[in-house]
Amino acid sequence: MSKISRMESGHRGLNADDVAAMLGLYRVPTAERAEVLELVRHGGDRNWWSVRPGDPESVVSAWGTIRNFEYEATSLSVYQTMFVPGLLQTPDYVAAVADAVASLNPSVDLDALLKQRVERQTLLLSSRQFEFLIEEAVLQRPVGGAEVMYHQLRRIAAVAARPNVNVQVLKVGVGAHAGIDGQFSHLEFADHADLVLCENIGSSSYVEEANIVADAAEVLRRLRKTALPTDESVELIRYTADQWYQHAAVGGSLETEQLDGSALEKE
Repeated sequence: MSKISRMESGHRGLNADDVAAMLGLYRVPTAERAEVLELVRHGGDRNWWSVRPGDPESVVSAWGTIRNFEYEATSLSVYQTMFVPGLLQTPDYVAAVADAVASLNPSVDLDALLKQRVERQTLLLSSRQFEFLIEEAVLQRPVGGAEVMYHQLRRIAAVAARPNVNVQVLKVGVGAHAGIDGQFSHLEFADHADLVLCENIGSSSYVEEANIVADAAEVLRRLRKTALPTDESVELIRYTADQWYQHAAVGGSLETEQLDGSALEKE
């Protein structure tokens, strides 16, 4: 088997010099050469992985990468300021969020993203530990409308009853706190360095630099102390769900039903 054949088939590792020669042989345009060479140089570095803004293929691939990291993790902590964490979202909530941000990546296959999001949620059935720290404003933001929010908050309350899931809410009235700089996720692993997922407008990136991971862990520790205790958080979530139910009922979009524990368990 020739050297090029071994490289193309994955039987031989890649280095920048060999790839540069191949790109020249295949007459790859200069701009594309630069991107491919950057991939080769950083291919083994998890810190470098990111989503490219405006690139639909990058977005779909990114969700697959996120899912892979989550499957490897032994525990996952999420601090969310804007939306319900993805692992807790109902399909209707996912669709509403996807529709709202579709203009950033109009060519993205939304059906594929929705499918991946739902598949990720099977992780909640595992023995992994999950922690979700959510700003109260997330519960109050009418994503998809009152009925969507009603079912979404019922879903959160139901998942919070699982022994491997902890949900805490940060009240609006707490003012400035340790997480004020923005949302992130912290993943712990048994066999390699922990990771932090940082999300920005149209892009996401994983980093494993020790100082950043340590800072994220400290922010989470402080947020746990600032947030409502778990039982009070779930009580607030249920209360807010009831408020959304009242809004939806007035609008005539819901049939009359009781908001009780049995209903929550069915979500």
